Amino acid sequence: MPEPKFSAQGWLLLPVVLDNPMFNTLTEVQGQLEAAVQVPLWKGLGVGAGAKLGFFGLEERALSLVTTQGEVTRSVFYGKVQFERYLGSKVYLEVFAKAGTAQWQWNCRTCTANERQQALHWGGGSALFLHATDNLAFGVLVGYESDRADLAPRVIGLDQFPGHASDPRPYRFFTVGLGFSTRFLPTKGDDMW
Repeated sequence: MPEPKFSAQGWLLLPVVLDNPMFNTLTEVQGQLEAAVQVPLWKGLGVGAGAKLGFFGLEERALSLVTTQGEVTRSVFYGKVQFERYLGSKVYLEVFAKAGTAQWQWNCRTCTANERQQALHWGGGSALFLHATDNLAFGVLVGYESDRADLAPRVIGLDQFPGHASDPRPYRFFTVGLGFSTRFLPTKGDDMW
């Protein structure tokens, strides 16, 4: 079986909102991009670091009496611990845990200024990869992530959410996505290396 090697990954993810009905009502998910590098240390166990950028739009008519127009951006920087195991010569599974910091930036019509929220970020999940070449694999990812910050009316410059109960809850997501992993190794029969 092949051994895990230093690699870079890129992902296009769709975060699905969990247990935060107000966030689900107020925003629409546009997508999330993620990039990471990782280094194996011992028998498939490794560490890495990465960043992700998420985009959300504000629903204009989410609140009955107030027009909420704008956008929300979420940026995350994290460290990662992962375990990789080859299931065959071309297929491998990765299980990971992440922790870091997240920043939410709210830019909306009702915001008094561009509201920012800093939060502890953590998550975990797994990805299944299939090699297209020795250095390139494509994969699917399923995960969970949470940011320790609450959605409260002050975030969009209001005292309360008109027509809705104010029940601040943390940001939590179920994530699914497609991505790639690339390694930087000489290929078989490559005389340049």
